[in-house]
Amino acid sequence: MSMKSVTEQDPGLSPEIRASLDFVLRAASVLFRQRSGLNDSPSAESHAWANQAEAAVELAEPEPRS
Repeated sequence: MSMKSVTEQDPGLSPEIRASLDFVLRAASVLFRQRSGLNDSPSAESHAWANQAEAAVELAEPEPRS
């Protein structure tokens, strides 16, 4: 399954909603890293989950307008 950016999934989303999604995904990534102890001794599985969370954040970021 390929991940699509928020804009690709629903191009009609307002900038406020995209910003909210971005905040939630970033906060979830930080909390996951803290709770999993990723900063102390990362396991391969927890590292993979954190990378997926960060990739989701990048996909959720609004695309620059030209």
